This record gives sequence, C-alpha cells and structure tokens, in this order.
Amino acid sequence: MFQKNDRNSSDETFLKDLPIMFDVLIHDPSHFLNYSTINYKWSFGDNTGLFVSTNHTVNHTYVLNGTFSLNLTVKAAAPGPCPPPPPPPRPSKPTPSLGPAGDNPLELSRIPDENCQINRYGHFQATITIVEGILEVNIIQMTDVLMPVPWPESSLIDFVVTCQGSIPTEVCTIISDPTCEITQNTVCSPVDVDEMCLLTVRRTFNGSGTYCVNLTLGDDTSLALTSTLISVPDRDPASPLRMANSALISVGCLAIFVTVISLLVYKKHKEYNPIENSPGNVVRSKGLSVFLNRAKAVFFPGNQEKDPLLKNQEFKGVS
Repeated sequence: MFQKNDRNSSDETFLKDLPIMFDVLIHDPSHFLNYSTINYKWSFGDNTGLFVSTNHTVNHTYVLNGTFSLNLTVKAAAPGPCPPPPPPPRPSKPTPSLGPAGDNPLELSRIPDENCQINRYGHFQATITIVEGILEVNIIQMTDVLMPVPWPESSLIDFVVTCQGSIPTEVCTIISDPTCEITQNTVCSPVDVDEMCLLTVRRTFNGSGTYCVNLTLGDDTSLALTSTLISVPDRDPASPLRMANSALISVGCLAIFVTVISLLVYKKHKEYNPIENSPGNVVRSKGLSVFLNRAKAVFFPGNQEKDPLLKNQEFKGVS
C-alpha cells in the first residue's frame, strides 16, 4: 500500500482525498501459477461495493475520515487434469444399437474435457485509518532580497508558498545542483501558519548560478513536496551589473546634492533686504542717476527735444 504525501506507509494510516495504490504480490515459489489466470476481488470497506480486476495493482480514494476494513480475495485458475468421468449406469434391458458409436450419448460422455482447471484462493485483510493531511504545496512567488555590503557573494531569496489540506507545522528545503542530485544544503524549521496556509520561506544561496530547490511542508502524518529551478544573479561588486547600479546610485546622489545647493542659493538671493536711508546711499544713488542721464543725452540727443519740460523752458525764454 502506497500513497503520495503519506509520511509513514507502514503504519496503515493514510490521507483523505488522495488515491492509495494497492499492489498485490503473490508468493509462488514453485511457479505453479505461471500459466494460471488470476482475478482480484476488492472490498474497500467504505460502501463502494466490490471491484473485480485482472490487474495486480489498483487505486482507491477514501473521501471520509475513519477506520475501514479492507478485504481482498485472489482466485487463481490453473490448467489441470480432468477428473475421470463417472461410470455409465447399467441398463435394465438390452437396447438395440441406433447407429454408428459416435452418436451414442454414452460414448460422448467419455470424451475428456480439455478445459479442465484447478482453482486456488487466497485472502488478505487489513484495517486502514484515514485522516486529514497536506494534499498539495505550491510556490507562487520568488523575490530577491537585497543583502548588506559585508556579504556581497550571498543572496537571499523569499519563497511565497501556499498549500491545501491540513495546516503544516514544519518546512524543509533541500538546495542542490541543477540536476537535483547533489545536495548542497538542507534546512528545516518549524512554522506557524494560519488557516489560509500562506507563508514566506527565506533561504540563503552562496554564489550565483542555477539551483534546484525542493521545498517540503509537513505535519504529523503527511509530507507535501514541490520543486523548482532558480537562477541566482552574480553578486560580485566588480561585476558589470553591480558597477552599473553603483554608477546610477552615484549619479542620483549627485543630482540630489546639486538640487539642494541650488535651492539654498536661490532662497538666499530672494530674501528681501530693506534699503537703509543713509546719506551715503543717497549720494551714490544721485551720482548714478546723473551719470545715466548724461549718457542718455550723449547717445540719444533727439529725445531731449520731445521732453515737455524742455518745451516749457523754451516758451518761457521767447516771452
């Protein structure tokens, strides 16, 4: 008896809603049954009736928890000698012959039956206990976690895992080479999962490359396994990708620094400075005004005649 996800197949405790495979092995050291026809009659004890098959393997799924009585009957029909025919009854009176000897019914009864066989039977019984268990586990997401600077060659990967069936109590991961044959690291740890059966498993990978990850969720009676291949990028600080990331970070920091300095300078020049009413400032202001007016008179002499004040002065001179 074998079942996927069953933690211990020898205790005759199996999981609900998963098929159990029954494989029959007949002990026949004398090879007496080499040329026999074998039939298997199954009764699984869960009110599903009888099942007859000529195959030595069969699958059956229990959909309820509890204890069930399994019964198997094996019938082997081997070719064998036919028993001697019974002697014909003695007639009370002599009867005349009705024809040739082949037509005599007594002669026909003496012809041996070539289909004679010997039947042998075997029986097997077992008591099976069906319980809840972890039926399925799946990895739905893998996320790369940034590592601190002192460990540039290591990588952290978060695996988001879901399951169906009962709630697991432990998680184990086996990290191996891409062929899933050479084990490199095995880690097991207890888990506390809610009824939704959603958890995150974080594992460390030493160096870049492709890894085979076997992830198993377990409880007292079941183990559910899933596998995946994962590619871990290079974490070497001198790698082109790492250098490009560092360059981008440096450029971003420089841009932020320049922006902050520019804002500070702009804010400083935009501040309001009140004009002090001092004699020195008035004198400097008048001197600058006189200089500008003289420059204007030299370079733009025609504009002076259009000044209304000059017209008024000229009108007063004539009168």
